[in-house]
Amino acid sequence: MSTLADFSSVVVTDKAVLFDGIELPAYIAQGGISFKPGGWDDVNRLTVEFLVGPVVFTDPTVEAEVVSEDYNESERRWNTLAFWIFAEWQMATDRTNKLTKEFLGG
Repeated sequence: MSTLADFSSVVVTDKAVLFDGIELPAYIAQGGISFKPGGWDDVNRLTVEFLVGPVVFTDPTVEAEVVSEDYNESERRWNTLAFWIFAEWQMATDRTNKLTKEFLGG
């Protein structure tokens, strides 16, 4: 098992991320750095979102996993949006039916 000494020392500034004193040679998205302190294993997690041009995957398995993760997240968001739209429509329809019955005596 790895120990904390096995991991890189990381410095995050407002303009760069450095691993063991070496700056990552890429553009970082605004708000693209997230940090999660170590939990049960005491290993911290740092996620950096890079702005990049075309991407080439040399391993089709990795590409399939990455693309399917993004697709699943996108699909989940669309399904959530569809649910809320339907719920709002249903509530509006119920209110309309209630008002119609109240004013028309139906």
